[in-house]
This record gives sequence, structure tokens and C-alpha cells, in this order.
Amino acid sequence: MGIKINNKFFNDVKYLSIDIYSNYGFKLVSLLILSVLVASTEGLSMLLLLPLLVSMGIDVSTTSKLNELFIKIFSFFGLNDSIIVITITLLVIIIFQLSLAIIFNWKLAKFQRDYGAHWSKKIFSSYFFAHWEMLNKQKLGDFTNLITHETFRLSGAFMTLMQIISAFITILIYVLISFFISYKITLCILLVALILFLSVRRVSNKNYQIGNELGPLTSYFTVKITEFFTNIKLIKATATEKDGIIYINKIIDKLKEKHTFATFLPTLVRAFFEFGAFLSLCLILIFSYEILKESTGSILVIVALFIRLLPKFNVLQQSIQYLGNYLPAYEFIKNKVSTAQQHSEKEELHEKIFKSLPKKIGNLNLNIKKAGYDNLNILNDINLNFPETGLIGIVGHSGAGKSTLVNSILGLTKIYEGNISLGKKFISDVPIHEWRGLIGYIPQEVMLFNTTIFENITWAKKGASKNEVIKCAKQAQAHDFIMEKTNGYSTHIGDKGSLLSGGQKQRIAIARALITKPKILIMDESTNSLDHNSEMKINKAIENLKKTTCIIVISHKINNLKNADKIIFMKNGKVEEQDSWDNLIKLKKSFYNFVKQYEVKS
Repeated sequence: MGIKINNKFFNDVKYLSIDIYSNYGFKLVSLLILSVLVASTEGLSMLLLLPLLVSMGIDVSTTSKLNELFIKIFSFFGLNDSIIVITITLLVIIIFQLSLAIIFNWKLAKFQRDYGAHWSKKIFSSYFFAHWEMLNKQKLGDFTNLITHETFRLSGAFMTLMQIISAFITILIYVLISFFISYKITLCILLVALILFLSVRRVSNKNYQIGNELGPLTSYFTVKITEFFTNIKLIKATATEKDGIIYINKIIDKLKEKHTFATFLPTLVRAFFEFGAFLSLCLILIFSYEILKESTGSILVIVALFIRLLPKFNVLQQSIQYLGNYLPAYEFIKNKVSTAQQHSEKEELHEKIFKSLPKKIGNLNLNIKKAGYDNLNILNDINLNFPETGLIGIVGHSGAGKSTLVNSILGLTKIYEGNISLGKKFISDVPIHEWRGLIGYIPQEVMLFNTTIFENITWAKKGASKNEVIKCAKQAQAHDFIMEKTNGYSTHIGDKGSLLSGGQKQRIAIARALITKPKILIMDESTNSLDHNSEMKINKAIENLKKTTCIIVISHKINNLKNADKIIFMKNGKVEEQDSWDNLIKLKKSFYNFVKQYEVKS
């Protein structure tokens, strides 16, 4: 088990490193070079302790050649090897090293945040461009966790990986310097370090295991929190708050246990290292003096190196522990993004298909043999023609396929056999974002943003002028109530338009749909929950709009469709009947029975 985890750990490290390099290239190399300079100047300051000790009269006979080299360097620059000159030189190098260290840490922090931001943007865009079918299966909490918590863990993996590399570079340089002074003591230190590293190997594996478990568990927690708060009205109405709290508390307790170990294990390793290092230092001092017969100066410099090296060993080992916790986020995110990208509907095109739209683009024709989701056919043998202007009603019992028909027009379903055309252009040949630009859509549940009325209306056309917005608002019977607001079009409408009535929200949605001058306007059950006054105003807007636009309305309030140019009655994913209201009633078939059932319920 341990070997498998280690292999996976090192594979993850490899792929993470490749991804980091592919994003930053030479910038990353320059950062590593800066790390080498920081470590080198730090090591040089330690070496300067040798001539300093000599100037103080302390024996460094075992490193006399190294001391002679420093004397020659001072002579070359016309300096003597007095205690003042050496101290000033040492101070200059330390200040220079500190400056480099500050620059390195600043750049490292910037790289870390940039890497996290890079993946946040990548996640967001890959999901936004994914097919509706794929998005429909996703949970909001899962996506929220992915773009917040998991990217935070991923940026943590970047930071710890760079800290490991930096610590390793510093340790390597310190070891080389230590070899110059006394290879015997250095070998002893390396042996001790190796024993300490091997002794905490199982802890490293455990931390990596916990890191793998934290991603899915945190995602599940976020999903449930989002789900419960979305349905808080139902929970309160059914007096099940206690059940929800118990459910969430169980997940929190599991997370608490995992996070406790994830936090505790690195500190346990640090405590173990510090104890082992102190014990080793005592033994090395005795061994160096009594057995190896090293000079006092050499031992002092080695001790100084060891004291400076100890925090680096701690950083290295702790970073490895933290990396085990953070690293699984990379694979977790990568797999999610890869899935989204495999279902992408984004198309890179060099030119627009609809360069300039004529006033009359042609009729909307649906010739669908099979369409649906997940290889499940919901629509079968659909042959429909929608005129350029007029009002078309789509009715039928629940599950008849009405919404799937609308989703097909919007390019949200999979058409397995058949096609949809607008004039001479087929949906399969046109970039989907251009196709949707020709359609205005008003869903059953109006979706508004927590911003101003103006910004909500111009959502699909950011450069729209105030005059365009007012024109669309008037067409939607919305201008009058907007002007009654204190701030007019600059009025903030609250979360999901909470500061507006249902009818006002619907009319804002109609204005927003009209701002792009759509050739087709689809209203999906958008008047079903409105009061009579609001419904009358929206019906008036529809009556005016149908003179210039093809309006497709799905509605349970079928009396609103009496003046429709054509009514399409659907059943079991097929078109059962289609004609005007009066003609369908005269037939006394499916639609006639549907109307009678509706009248009885009313």
C-alpha cells in the first residue's frame, strides 16, 4: 500500500511540475536561479565565519586552506583581513542576501496566487462552455467547492512544491560548504538526516491519503450546504431543521477529524525533527571533538551551519507533509476540467456566419427524428414550421416534451437524427453562440442579477444605449413602473430581483430578451404564476411584439393562447395536433379534451 501511494505521489508531483513549467517556462527558471542566489549568498556568509574566527584568535587549523583562500580574496581587493573589514563584508553580504530573499518570497507569493487564479479561470470558463446536458448533471455546491476550496489547495501545492525545491537547493549548498570544512562531520549529519526522513515516511503516506479524502468530502459538504439553504423554505415548512442539522453535523465531524490529522501530522513531524536534531547535535559535537579531533573553529562553524540548516530541514519535511495534503487537488481539478472540456460547445471561428442580418431571415423549421439527453429519445418525428412573425402556442400535459422542444431550438439537447433550420442556415452548421444570439428566451423562473435594472436589461448586449433600453422596456410594458422607482433604470433590484414583484421581473426579462433584436422570442411558462394585472400587461406586450417577431409560448394558462396563430399540442414527445384554436376545438380530439380538463380544473 505504501509503495502504491508513494508512486502515485511522485507521479502527481511530476505532472504538477510539468503543468507549472508549461505555464511559466523561463519565469519559473529565473525564480529557481534566484533561489540558488539566495542560498549561495547565505552559504557565503556562513563561510566568512572562518576568517572572522581566525581574527578573534580561535583555532581553525583543519580548514586553514579555506581560510588562506579568503585572505587572498581580501588582498585581491586591496583589503586586510582585520576583524572590522571581515565584519563589514559579512554585513554587506547578509543585507544583500536578505534583499534577494525578500524579492524571491514576493515573486513566489505572486506566482502562487497567479497559479491559483489561472486554474479558477480555467474551471469557470470550461464549465461555462460545457454542453447543457453535462451542466445539468452538476451540483452547484460541487462547482463552488471546486473553484474556491480546491483551487486554494492547488495554490498551496504550488507554494509547498516551490518551498521544497528552495529548501533542497539551500540544503545542498550548505552540505557542499560543510564538506569543505569537514567531510567527516558532514557525513554524520547526512546520516542522521536520512534516518529522520525515513522514520517519518509512514506519516507522509498518511497525510497524502488524507489529502485524497478531503477533496471529495469537502465537495460533498459544500453540495449539501448549498442544497439545504436552497430548500430552506421546504425544511422550515416541514419542521425538519433538526434533521438537517444532524445530517450536516455528521459531515462537519468527519471533516474535523480529517483536518485535525492534516494539521497535526506536519507539527508532529516538526517536533520529532527538532528533538532528533538537538540530540544529534549533542552527539555530533562530542563525536567531532573526542573522536575526529576537529579544531574548535571548524566545530563552531559546523554547529552554526547545523543551526541554520535545522529550520531548512524542518521546512523541507513539513512542506512534504503539506504537499501530501494539497497535491490531490491537482488531479481532482484536472479530471473535472477535462470532463467539462470534453463536453465543450465552444467553437473557434475566423468569421461570423451571420455577418449582417436581413430584416427577413426566413422561417424556423424543425425536422427532428430523434432528440433528447443521455442517449434517451424524448422527441420523435417532429416536423414543424414557425413563421417569421406571429404567436405560436405549445401545450400538452406534463412530460409531453414541450420544454425539450424549446431546448432543442436553443441548442441545449442532442439531436440524434434530423436538424433545425432558420431560413437557409442549419443549427448544425452555425456556431451555437451565434444561433442563440438570434433567439430571445424568457424562462419560467426569471433569472435576474443583483445589480441595476439597466445592467440586467443590457446583459446580452453590453454596449446598448439608453435609448435602446428604453425602447425595449416600453415594448415589454416595463418603462412606466421603472420610472416610478426613485433611481429609475439605475435602481438596484436585489438578489434574484427580490425587490421587484413577479410581474415586474417578467417584464424586465422580456425587455432583456428584446435588447438583441431576436428573430424568435421563446416564453417558457413565463406567465403562469402572475397576478391578473401583470398577466394582462404581458399579454398586451405579446400582442404588440407578435407583429414583428415570431413568439413561441409554452403555457398552462391556455386561455391566453386563444388568439395564437397556431397551437401545437404535444403528447409523448410527438406533435399530436397543430392548427388554430377554433379549428382544433372543432376536431374534438386530443386538444379539445385537454381544454375541457383545463376548464373543469379552473
